Amino acid sequence: MKAYWKYIAFAGLMLIVLLWISGFFKHKIESGEVKPAVKKVSGLKFEKVEIREITEESYVGIIEPQERAEIATPFSGKVIDIKVKEGDCVKKGVLLLKIEGEELESTIKALEFQIREAEAEYRRALAQYEVAKKTFERYSRLLKEEAVTPQEYDEIKGQFEASKEALQRAKAAIERARAQKRAITSRIQYVNLTSPFEACVIEKKLI
Repeated sequence: MKAYWKYIAFAGLMLIVLLWISGFFKHKIESGEVKPAVKKVSGLKFEKVEIREITEESYVGIIEPQERAEIATPFSGKVIDIKVKEGDCVKKGVLLLKIEGEELESTIKALEFQIREAEAEYRRALAQYEVAKKTFERYSRLLKEEAVTPQEYDEIKGQFEASKEALQRAKAAIERARAQKRAITSRIQYVNLTSPFEACVIEKKLI
């Protein structure tokens, strides 16, 4: 009978050892209880951020262009063609309007004819001056030699002075006609008004 109980006790002890080896008596971790390992991070800085109140405001202002040009002619004339209107944007050199220029062109042609006439008169006056100059120089020598009278010398001298004045008048006539032509020609460039740079037309005012 004692041997029987010893056997039972030994079997129970062996069962307990087997359960302990298998981890039966350890705490079981349920699903979802496993947490990831926490890694230590260094070198980070944290600053306090102040949150300010955000408000919406509206402002009224005027936009000014970087470049602005008022295009006008230095003389009055009849506008025969307008190529743009207010709000149009154009590139540099684009034709804006045309002014009647037939009268100016006629004036230039008349001045060119006047210049040619003045130049021809200058050539005639120069030839007369050269002859009068040589004659005057010859009579100056003759007067020293007492080969001519003072009256004859004075007459030749007067002719020489007159030829010199005629030459100066002819030269002045050429310069005057050329100056008039330059003035009219400078106005011709305003017959066709073009844009000085790339821009938009903001106002069209014809007076």
